[in-house]
Amino acid sequence: MFTLALLAVGAAFLASVLVMAAILWLTCKLFRVRRDPGAGEEPAGVGYRRALLLTLAVSLVSCLLQAGLMAVWMRPFGTPTLMVALAASAVLSLLLPLLVLRKGLPAGWARSFGVLVTWQLLNIPAVLAMVIGLKFALFEAFVIPTGAMAGSLLGYHKNVTCPNCGYPFEINASAEANPQEGMPPFLVLACECPNCREQIRLSPRERGMPEDIADPGVKVIPDPGVTSGDRILAGTGLLGTRFFPPGRFDIVVFDWPGDPGQPPPAQPVQYIKRVVGLPGEMIAIHCGELYVLDPSEVPERAEEPEQADQPEPREWRPGRVNPARDATAGKLFHEGKFQLLRKSPALVLALMRPVYDSAYRPRKVADPQTERWQPGGGWRKDEKGFTHRADDGKQGVSWLVYRHVLRANEGKASLITDFDAYNAEPAGANWVSDLILEADVENASSGELTLELSRGPNRFQLRCAVDEDQCSLWQISGNVKEPVSLGSAEGSVKGNAKLRFACVDERLVVWVNNRLVFGDGIEFTPSSAKLLPVKENDLDRPASVGTRGNSVQVTRLRLFRDVYFTAGPKGDVAGPDVGEFNPTDPETWPAQERAPVAGYRVLPGHYFMLGENSAASADSRWWGLVKEDRLHGRVLLRYFPFNRFGSVD
Repeated sequence: MFTLALLAVGAAFLASVLVMAAILWLTCKLFRVRRDPGAGEEPAGVGYRRALLLTLAVSLVSCLLQAGLMAVWMRPFGTPTLMVALAASAVLSLLLPLLVLRKGLPAGWARSFGVLVTWQLLNIPAVLAMVIGLKFALFEAFVIPTGAMAGSLLGYHKNVTCPNCGYPFEINASAEANPQEGMPPFLVLACECPNCREQIRLSPRERGMPEDIADPGVKVIPDPGVTSGDRILAGTGLLGTRFFPPGRFDIVVFDWPGDPGQPPPAQPVQYIKRVVGLPGEMIAIHCGELYVLDPSEVPERAEEPEQADQPEPREWRPGRVNPARDATAGKLFHEGKFQLLRKSPALVLALMRPVYDSAYRPRKVADPQTERWQPGGGWRKDEKGFTHRADDGKQGVSWLVYRHVLRANEGKASLITDFDAYNAEPAGANWVSDLILEADVENASSGELTLELSRGPNRFQLRCAVDEDQCSLWQISGNVKEPVSLGSAEGSVKGNAKLRFACVDERLVVWVNNRLVFGDGIEFTPSSAKLLPVKENDLDRPASVGTRGNSVQVTRLRLFRDVYFTAGPKGDVAGPDVGEFNPTDPETWPAQERAPVAGYRVLPGHYFMLGENSAASADSRWWGLVKEDRLHGRVLLRYFPFNRFGSVD
């Protein structure tokens, strides 16, 4: 679909060039511009071919000028310098095309200037008509207002840099910039760093520093102000969903389907969510994962429920049960009928959330026992990262172990949870078992380098034989003494390399220097049907880096978690799935067995939508399904801000 959109844009650009060339050709006729005849020839006007070449030349000059102007906008120039640059660009916008026309036309400066001005004035309505036609026929632009799709798409937010570790992150400011009708703006003046967990207060610039902070340990920084949401382009009309139905995990734009207990809005409202359930399927959410039951296996309802079809917004009433919820799904799920929905490697990268980045070290002096990465064996910490000197390998693997130690827990380790600093209340009460580990490796000389991730009773290892340019995957189960090989492939980490190892959706994915070594990944079978955290793995060593017989330096370690979709028991999508579960208390972990299963029946002609910021998203878990006739189009690309320009996975 994205390729089709690029082809459509290319065709539109070509059409605009042809139209502008035709206008230039007519303008030259209007000004009676004639080229000098050759021997024995009659004087002739400027032909269309020459007009087309001149149009291409002027377009190229204008594009280069606009690129330079964009570079000026991106640089931190002072106001006077920026004004001079803008004035210079305005002069060049007129002078450079004039030079091109003067060189390419058999006319003097005055006539060339007249041709240029007339041509540009005639181009304005033609270009506007083409842009408007494209808007209705192919594309539509949208601004993301809320944080329901963070972090793939950001709504109104604030860009914060942690004063303790320097980690840059965003926080949701939708309620401040765009409050609900009838509600006053909710000032976002507090946040928490997702990296070092520093408590931060934001001081509005016009108010000065607040004096009501009881805790002297809370850092106070100036309020950075609200930044507008991402601007996206969606394919509509000929590129819309009517001709190209959305696929699973596509991000689509659709009309407001109705919220329980709320009247329809006065103005049309569009939502932007990710498609999860397709027509005729059953969808289940359990322990943060998504599951699907094929339409051929979905049982028919014993009796049609009241208003089985998606009701109009005015038909909603307070306390109404989501018509998409289906109790049969829970029974079928426990019978093992559902299949796990696995994300592609590109989607894994788009949805992963930060846990800790070793490049951003807290400035505060901490107890060595509270350090996240604990060096053991021959590992030592240095200014660049962590270094291990070569040994003979007889002592076994030397481990550098991660412990999720949070400042609020007084040095006590915790399970990794769905904490999300983007939200105003980033509680994080659900255990996330799927992790991604990145390591920047330098000076790997010989021996073996290992990346390890834990998941319940299982540990999974990526072993890289440096001398043999070979990578292998292994599974270590709690009830099996010997590791089980899951496969091997060629992959060189000798010298410098960037490794990424993901254990997501019961599949292992490996990147070596951004190359997928095992393709889309290797699926594994868990050693236990019920997934529960294990203290020795998920608490004591959720992620590790090991080496044997190798001299190596790891300059940066980054740990991420997979997105967690809350089941929303009793309609509370922001609350914990298991209320009595405590990520720091192993005695409460057996309660995870009672994690709810939220099952939904997707009716024919409908879709099931979810937001990625699951704890702060109003989606199909709340208001039900979306009719296909409410869909507008699929999100194709993000065009602003410029540093995030590109396709959206």
